[in-house]
Amino acid sequence: MVVKVYGPVYSSATRRVLACLIEKGVDFEIKPINMISGEQHSPDYLKLQVSSLMPLFCNLGLNRFVCLICIGFACDLNRFYMGLVQNITCIEKFLLASLYLFLAMLLTFKLLRPFGFVPVIQDGDLTLFESRAILRYYAEKYASQGAELLGKNLEERAIVEQWLEVEGHNYNLPCYTLVVQILYHPKLGLALDHKAIEEAEEKLGKVLDIYEERLSKSKYLAGDFYSLADLSHLSFTNYLVNNAGKDYMIKNRKHVNAWWEDISNRPAWKKVLELGTDVAGDCSVYIVEKMVVKVYGPVYASATRRVLACLIEKGIEFEIKPMNIIDGEQHSPDYLKLQPFGVVPVIQDGDLTLFESRAILRYYAEKYASQGADLLGKNLEERAVVEQWIEVEGHNYYPPTYTLLMQILYNPKLGLALDHKAIEEAEEKLGKVLDIYEERLSKSKYLAGDFYSLADLSHLSLTNYIVNNAGKDYMIKNRKHVNAWWEDISNRLAWKKVLELGTDGLF
Repeated sequence: MVVKVYGPVYSSATRRVLACLIEKGVDFEIKPINMISGEQHSPDYLKLQVSSLMPLFCNLGLNRFVCLICIGFACDLNRFYMGLVQNITCIEKFLLASLYLFLAMLLTFKLLRPFGFVPVIQDGDLTLFESRAILRYYAEKYASQGAELLGKNLEERAIVEQWLEVEGHNYNLPCYTLVVQILYHPKLGLALDHKAIEEAEEKLGKVLDIYEERLSKSKYLAGDFYSLADLSHLSFTNYLVNNAGKDYMIKNRKHVNAWWEDISNRPAWKKVLELGTDVAGDCSVYIVEKMVVKVYGPVYASATRRVLACLIEKGIEFEIKPMNIIDGEQHSPDYLKLQPFGVVPVIQDGDLTLFESRAILRYYAEKYASQGADLLGKNLEERAVVEQWIEVEGHNYYPPTYTLLMQILYNPKLGLALDHKAIEEAEEKLGKVLDIYEERLSKSKYLAGDFYSLADLSHLSLTNYIVNNAGKDYMIKNRKHVNAWWEDISNRLAWKKVLELGTDGLF
């Protein structure tokens, strides 16, 4: 008998069930459900899952006009919670299929509280929904097959059940909020609720602190054996670590991180991930126009790259407006209206125009404090240390580094002779700064402490040119702790994405 699993493979609940089936060696067939087009509301699916998100409109036979009125009313009534600032007249333009998606998103704002969603399984004559009920069923049905997921006796099973309840009622809820807010809201053109994100992260942090204490005493949550209590955490934690930019919440807790490294490397879970995400291509419903940050400047400019690294770390969409600074485009009348000093970059974010790259970094790190990497620290004291090292970068590290790059890389392109004395003096100054960095980094992983911050990010652009273009890599590599720090920060995904943007053919 092959178990039929109805649900999209990207759904956390579906993945939870698949991980269990694979652990138990149970054959299954995935019956994909296209939630984007509202397939979970079809009559056939509703026969399987009577509590699907929105049987209301399907079962009552309401026509499109009535649906529009209902949704328009709900949206207007709850626009504050949904990040909307005005009446949604554009909703009349939506297709009914899109309305289903929009209705599903109301779950985020707790307007609807369905008992279930996906998946549903069919196993012979048995139809079952609620993922954790499905886990228990297969763990017991195939108790002697595959991994022992319920423990070996009643006492062990009781502990497994205890932590399953903790996952369902304490861990799942803040994780769900974070994943929906950070990953799905941008796809739907909805504003992020930063307060909700902040509160969810705080709640999850408290839960993880309890997990840290528990996992300091046992390898797994229910004891020294892998169980459903651990398996049930895989889906959401995977999205937190690999997609939502909240990996530090796991990695900063020694025992939680060791536990995660263990359970996420189980062959069964890896097989689940190999199934992909089957996310529909263009699933966005744009209710309000998404704001894209305009960045004026060449992608090879160190200050532009500094800003781009921050935007990517924070998951902010941007559009590059290239500037030819070799030909002096930054001194054109139009550009000088944006940046009176004729320097790059400048950003335009709605009505805000801002220049000075470090000011831009601070703005986005604070505006999106709960989104992506935490680049300013978690409290006033940590922020003060971040600010201290940003100042060091701007006033001590930047000047000699800039001189070296201008002399070694740009002067030849401009047909100017090298000033060897200036190069020698700059290298001497930079060496002294790096000696101080070496001492600092012997005491902490990053400049401001044991967390990556703007203090580190602001060094990426110029250091990359020093190491890879100017022939001064030994200044970094000959200092053990500075080199380890550089290897770490230069391998961040956000920075690699900046490098993929190229140099406009300059180097």
